[in-house]
Amino acid sequence: MILRGLRADRGMSIRAAANMLGTNSTRLERIEKAGNQKVDPGTAAGWAFMYGASQQVIHELEALAKRTRETDANGWESI
Repeated sequence: MILRGLRADRGMSIRAAANMLGTNSTRLERIEKAGNQKVDPGTAAGWAFMYGASQQVIHELEALAKRTRETDANGWESI
């Protein structure tokens, strides 16, 4: 998963990343795993930006997140 990879590239634990992103570790872990989770495009793009991702990666995540909202997909893994 892209968000998990971005976090790992920064060497951050779930707890440290959740603190930086202004969320809790349970929510971050759920979104990273994307099990039955529709993802808000703004959240995905914003978190990628905060991890220092390139514009290409940010746009890719935003597009993937939009697709989870526009279809019957149950998270990232289903699309």
